[in-house]
Amino acid sequence: MELGQSEETESAKITATIDFQKVAESIILVLIGFGISAIVIQVAGYSAVTALSTLVQSSIGSPSGLSSTLWEATSLTMTGLAATIAFRAGLFNIGVEGQAYLGGFMGFLVGYYFSFPTVIEIPLVIIASALGGLLWALIPAFLKAYRDVNEVVTTIMMNYIGSYLVSYLQTIYKSPYGNAAYTSQVNPTAQFMRLFPWGTLDNGIIVSLIGLAVVYFILWYTTIGYSIRVSGYNPFAARYAGVNPKRMTLFVMLLSGSLAGIGGALFTNSSIIGHFDITTITGVGLNGITVSLIGQIHPIGTLLGALLVGAMVASTPFIEIATGMPPQLVQLITGIIVVAASIPGIITMLRTALNRWRKSTQAKE
Repeated sequence: MELGQSEETESAKITATIDFQKVAESIILVLIGFGISAIVIQVAGYSAVTALSTLVQSSIGSPSGLSSTLWEATSLTMTGLAATIAFRAGLFNIGVEGQAYLGGFMGFLVGYYFSFPTVIEIPLVIIASALGGLLWALIPAFLKAYRDVNEVVTTIMMNYIGSYLVSYLQTIYKSPYGNAAYTSQVNPTAQFMRLFPWGTLDNGIIVSLIGLAVVYFILWYTTIGYSIRVSGYNPFAARYAGVNPKRMTLFVMLLSGSLAGIGGALFTNSSIIGHFDITTITGVGLNGITVSLIGQIHPIGTLLGALLVGAMVASTPFIEIATGMPPQLVQLITGIIVVAASIPGIITMLRTALNRWRKSTQAKE
């Protein structure tokens, strides 16, 4: 493969950060999503003004609403970062959901069995949850790296296995009240504590912001980060530069799984949950993938995407009450907004996949 000006151009493309044009695209598409949702609400016989104003008011219009939005965004930021770093490397880790399950359950186990001082307990929770997500990503990572098995298939399968596994384990640690629908509470020292008495936001958001800073630094200020981005944009140029594709696949998938696992623990060990419940944690990983797409597969954009989805989730019950709409319709309109906001990220991901295929075809020729 020839290196020269064309390679320098490709390098410039993959080092570009979010620009104003991309931000404008996302804002316009979000507004379009709101507009379509308003039409659907009116056609269904409800007040679009009431619904959308309630959405804004209940998510960011009050201190408690803003607190709820930020709390929802806390775990979504971590699972979104898990998807982002995988997408950047050209890997499609759809197993963020299952990795979050195992990470959340590992965080629960540490909080259930140990009661150290908080300064010791919380780091143990984070380490254990990262290990849980890493181990659940290990099988798809190994199969992709050494057997070239499609990671989309294996990670989706691992999602189902993880769901059934933690559902069974949940019954072993069922609450002392005999309810197998959720586990016993973790020790107070293993919970991320609330920052304000009037809201749900806890100090888990600090962990998410640290994770965001670490991922951003890795991707744009380290050699391994440059290798990740080159691998995602042009794997053959990466090999020419000396990047080992097997090691890169293992590293990225395991790092992605670790981030997803921490995202699960930020939910399970939060101050308002404090136990493991498969029904409440369901979606934290899949929503993280959506968050990454909304953020156009960029760490900063992932945070903004998490805030948008967090606002949608936090406002849902209030919209139902204010408008009388059924839950299914509320989920539909929030889905429309989220899908509209995800379009640029989906295009970016498809464009990257097409480029990788084109480079692969050229290399074979």
